[in-house]
Amino acid sequence: MKRYRSLEERLRLYDEVMRLKGLGLGYKRVARIIEEMYGVRLNPGMICNWVRGRYHPLERCNRLVEGPRLAYVIGGWLGDGSLSEDDDNYKLLYTALL
Repeated sequence: MKRYRSLEERLRLYDEVMRLKGLGLGYKRVARIIEEMYGVRLNPGMICNWVRGRYHPLERCNRLVEGPRLAYVIGGWLGDGSLSEDDDNYKLLYTALL
């Protein structure tokens, strides 16, 4: 089973990677320094994706996705506070919100 680092650790590593990359160091050198400083092995490809903005440590955190499901939940919460798992009620509420 794959173990994920804590959010605090990921953010600390991300900030350090960005600081080191800002000094003009290459991806492999940054990975080596991170391993020496924190004892954590980072893939240079992942460092590249962080630096280029393709990935961010906060990606797995509660991100709101706009759409009909969010409208349904907000409508239920602001209405009577109940949510139904019935697809028909979901469709009726969604069309009422439009």
